[in-house]
Amino acid sequence: VRNPMALAGILQGLCTGWFLGSYAVLAYALLGAVAWHVLVRPTEERELTERFGDKYTQYKSKVPLWIVRPF
Repeated sequence: VRNPMALAGILQGLCTGWFLGSYAVLAYALLGAVAWHVLVRPTEERELTERFGDKYTQYKSKVPLWIVRPF
């Protein structure tokens, strides 16, 4: 995945909410995931494209954003 730290943080929040049985924590984790995807990711990817150009564009085409591929 292109953003393993973000994915790990989101999964940690969701698992914590599930483990605690807390709908509030689950909602907070989901809201954070949506906010990151809508607000942070586009800015980050734009900056990386400006910085690395075609190399980053090629990287994006080969590496999925959220879905983990084992190989």
